[in-house]
Amino acid sequence: MIYLFPVLFLGVLILVLLLWLLSRTRGQESDRDVSIEQYSHAQETVNSLITGFCVVRRVFAPEDMEFISRQPARGLTGAFLKERKELAISSIRETRRQITLLVNLHFKLASYTYQPSPKFEFKLFTNYLWFIVVCHVLVFSIRLRGPFEVGKMLDHTISAAEQFCQAVSNRLEKTNPGRLSPTRENQAA
Repeated sequence: MIYLFPVLFLGVLILVLLLWLLSRTRGQESDRDVSIEQYSHAQETVNSLITGFCVVRRVFAPEDMEFISRQPARGLTGAFLKERKELAISSIRETRRQITLLVNLHFKLASYTYQPSPKFEFKLFTNYLWFIVVCHVLVFSIRLRGPFEVGKMLDHTISAAEQFCQAVSNRLEKTNPGRLSPTRENQAA
């Protein structure tokens, strides 16, 4: 009997996720169209994220903290740590927001590709859910321990973000541009 609880929990979780996805897509037929502008903006976003990962890694690098801690002014260390913590949380949230936009566009582009793969899409979706959870845990860990104590978790998060960027980039390459809709006003990628 006790072995049924994990299976039941997993079944309910899948059902809730499917209902959530269904409710998000219901009545949004025009939102599924991808414009040429969104297509172009997606590649720019991928490129900026990939180059921005160096900056994110630098925010978490312990060298600055080591330098500041050697300074005689003790108030400087606390102020630096507070500022770096806020910057680290902000950069993780912005990365998560950008990846969310790219993954949503990736799923929209699934019907525009030459060879869609449902197995790949499901794997990407589960990895994306895991990425969101890890981002929240990372933000929580930064609040508790500071930005200089989360190196391994940060590496895994950035590696996952790089994989999402690669998946979106691959999807953009395999997209049939002739099927994209013309540019529409007030539409964000």
